[in-house]
Amino acid sequence: MKHIDYNHEIKKINSTKKLRELFLGFMSLAKETLTEYNHHKNPDYYQIVYQNLFQRLYIGISAIETLFDKFNRNRYFKYPIAIQMRTCILDSITIAYLALFIDKKNQNKFKEQVIKLNHPVARELNDEIEEMIKKDKSEYKKHLERAEFHFPDNFTNGQRIKLKKIQELKPRGMAKALKGTPLEWYGEIYKLYQHYSKYEHFGTVSKTLIEFDAEFEFDNLTFSTFYVLQAAYMTMKFMEVDTVKIEKMRKLRDKIREVEPTFDKRAHTANKG
Repeated sequence: MKHIDYNHEIKKINSTKKLRELFLGFMSLAKETLTEYNHHKNPDYYQIVYQNLFQRLYIGISAIETLFDKFNRNRYFKYPIAIQMRTCILDSITIAYLALFIDKKNQNKFKEQVIKLNHPVARELNDEIEEMIKKDKSEYKKHLERAEFHFPDNFTNGQRIKLKKIQELKPRGMAKALKGTPLEWYGEIYKLYQHYSKYEHFGTVSKTLIEFDAEFEFDNLTFSTFYVLQAAYMTMKFMEVDTVKIEKMRKLRDKIREVEPTFDKRAHTANKG
């Protein structure tokens, strides 16, 4: 097995300086937006969900930014960066997918999708309860009532609380749903999700990726940043925050051209949405 030099200094890669400036700009704008939005009166259900997703992007990008110093000194720190970026990309896919169901007059369409997103956790909770019940049936009702309280739309509420059969949403399915919509171009983000997913589970490929060219990974990080900032831009529009802040986010997203000039066409497409 190849020895890993944990003090290995990476070759000079494309400067992270400009990308870091984008991250810091986003973090500042996102923090200000979230702080002000806490005082927003009577937001719609879908806006509350988008606020939660926006907060996740803020925390995720903040985590990556703190790892840049390590990454600049040691290429192996692309591993935790990749894991965190995967989460940001998944949230970005979710943001785009849910946009297809925004309807102020009928928010049930949107809520149905959130129920599907909740179902994997509801299922896991149900499995845990089933295991506990095998050991002690006396707490049966108490456990199921707890599950029904946290996930009222994922469990039946009758003589016996029972997990419903609900089709769960998968990242690939959400990305494919964008085809034929104004956000079809955004579906390309799924390729980045697939790439970063290879880091998540141990295997021959994950070991190879850790050793792979840091320059290549920096390029993926740049592409990913564009999609995440686009997701943040869309989210702020859905949250209906101050238009000045929305415009600041758009300009911040378009500054990705300073890191990677080939984004001219992509940013133009995004501005149509």
